[in-house]
Amino acid sequence: MLQGEKFQLRSMSREDLERIWEFNNDLEVELASEVDLTFPQSLARLQAELDAEASNVGRGGARFGTDADNKLIGHCALLS
Repeated sequence: MLQGEKFQLRSMSREDLERIWEFNNDLEVELASEVDLTFPQSLARLQAELDAEASNVGRGGARFGTDADNKLIGHCALLS
């Protein structure tokens, strides 16, 4: 999608879910994100959320994986 010399912003894939699940359950990462409420998330729940978004008809938003040196280092979303 967007490619730099060492950084890439791309659509999120199912292969990213386990790493994102690790981020979502890392207390230091969650506290740094300034989220008001931090709680554990199951991998199954994260998969179900992504499946529900993928089955949603229309162009209501998108999730992106962020890579540095070909390694997933984070994720972001565009919501409408």
